[in-house]
Amino acid sequence: MSDKREDKRHHLIYYLRVWDVEEGELLGHLADLTTGGFMLVSEQPVEVGREYALEVQWEDEGEPREIRLRARSRWSNNDANPALYDTGFQLSETATDVLFPIQDLIADMSFQD
Repeated sequence: MSDKREDKRHHLIYYLRVWDVEEGELLGHLADLTTGGFMLVSEQPVEVGREYALEVQWEDEGEPREIRLRARSRWSNNDANPALYDTGFQLSETATDVLFPIQDLIADMSFQD
């Protein structure tokens, strides 16, 4: 399997919180997003090659919103800020109940080119 990304990255206006559902802990913040995966920025290193059950949380006009998804960590490096880590995730599922909310999130919260 190729590690080459096929989808354009969409950098988000906000760093949305991403929770590890199984651990009940904040894993990090969403930095960029595609319909195939995303990059997470975190204060702690993230284990590479692990499948995670995750929840992305944000507010839309004051209403709490969330997307639950499964994703596998593919790579991890130090961020430009040495106190942080960047980790790339590939979505494990591509069902429409996950893809449509991700597409909406990209449309609503990404910088427009």
